[in-house]
Amino acid sequence: MNECNWNSNGLHSIFIAISLDEFKRISMCETSKEAWDILEATHEGIRTVKHYKLQMLTMKFEDIRMKEDEIFDEFYVKLNDIVNLSYNLDQSIIENRIARKFMRSLPERFKSKVTAIKESKDFDKMKIEELVGSLQTYELTLPHPKRNKSIALRSSKEEVDSESNASLDDENFSILVKKFRKFLRSRGVQRRFNKNTKRIMVALVGSARRKEISTLQMRSRIKQI
Repeated sequence: MNECNWNSNGLHSIFIAISLDEFKRISMCETSKEAWDILEATHEGIRTVKHYKLQMLTMKFEDIRMKEDEIFDEFYVKLNDIVNLSYNLDQSIIENRIARKFMRSLPERFKSKVTAIKESKDFDKMKIEELVGSLQTYELTLPHPKRNKSIALRSSKEEVDSESNASLDDENFSILVKKFRKFLRSRGVQRRFNKNTKRIMVALVGSARRKEISTLQMRSRIKQI
């Protein structure tokens, strides 16, 4: 058999063994060696990319942790996505490794449950579905983390608002005292305000703010102090 036949048979053997996408890459090749070299380079690139993706997934698997304000199902979905992507790249993660990942990635509120599961004789034989179900059931007995965070944020906001209002009250009171002193001086009255007088004025200003008395009544009573 001459070289031309060898080359023709070689190309034919390659063509019938590859996918349509691979055929498109080498359809213009004239020799079997040229076609083989292209396929080899392509698959080497694919292997490199695959290896890189697996490295990234391994890092994600090791680094991922359940957040304090996260519910278990949200974390489970994230971890399960990593496991499935690894499987699609022909690298399966064994169940025991996944189970132990769960145990070391849960936040403080799961501590007592994690300890109880680890001390169980059946932990190493426990199926992932059973472990997940146990953790989901336990979480139902705990306060909702997102609700607690919302309450904490609202409480913090109320404290800030309260402090801001107090600051405004102090500022307005100071302005009121200055205006009242100016009013007295315009009437030829020189007067010093002691602590008790200021306390009474604060109470009157507060009553006016709460609309328990009118502004006119407040000013009238302040003049009588």
